[in-house]
Amino acid sequence: MRIGLLFAVLLLVDFQNAHSEGKGESAYPQLAPIVENLGPGCRVRFDGPVRAARFSNLPGFDSDGKKNEFWVNGSIGFVMRGLPHWDGDWSFGLSCYPSNDTKGIDGVAKYDLDRKRWVINSSVNEGIKDANIKFLSVEARNAQGWMFVHDDVAIDESKRCRHVQYCLYHGDRALCGETDVGCLKDIRRHTSADRTPYVKKMLSSVEFLLDAEPSGDVGDNR
Repeated sequence: MRIGLLFAVLLLVDFQNAHSEGKGESAYPQLAPIVENLGPGCRVRFDGPVRAARFSNLPGFDSDGKKNEFWVNGSIGFVMRGLPHWDGDWSFGLSCYPSNDTKGIDGVAKYDLDRKRWVINSSVNEGIKDANIKFLSVEARNAQGWMFVHDDVAIDESKRCRHVQYCLYHGDRALCGETDVGCLKDIRRHTSADRTPYVKKMLSSVEFLLDAEPSGDVGDNR
């Protein structure tokens, strides 16, 4: 009787764990189509989070109106909270640059003409153990790019996190950004703690559109 009861409890625990793990991306905010004008050559449509605080900067200016040469065009970002296995806010953003000047982010990767795809730049990432990095190709609707996923190694193991840098290229424009995608201690126990697939899903939905006449704030240009 006790053995049967213990077996039933173990089955219930396994079912609950499997159900929790099975949620995966569904535990994150739902995605819906968004159109943003981030400046000349960077009017884009993509699937962005519905339940998120949203902010955008005018091309070449910070949100407070101060001149900022870092963004050649504009940027958009989302801030979310209450995500699985993550304390506090989590942000995801896209900034537009000339494709030949993405402020050092694209030093991570190079374009392989023979394979017609982006590959990791081994000369830049020399010395990093393969176990701590992952390079992912991203095929968007009319753009191509990459995600560089890398884990902390030089800090206390309990504080190590996973980070991702990314760029998508379309003609002479690129959309780039970076964010944290989870803590390693949580990712090892819960697959849903790793937001890498969620980020890739948003990037894969990007489509560059024809330019429209600016009409005010970046977020108002549709």
